[in-house]
Amino acid sequence: VVATGGLSHLIGRASAYIQTLDDNLTLDGLRIIYERAQHLQAR
Repeated sequence: VVATGGLSHLIGRASAYIQTLDDNLTLDGLRIIYERAQHLQAR
């Protein structure tokens, strides 16, 4: 299980199920989608 978000480290440390903490996973995904959309519009 991956915990995301700015407060994920608080929950992640207390959970036995969370294996990965990534504060920026959602934002990184949105950035990638935006960049791909910009690339497609440039065609």
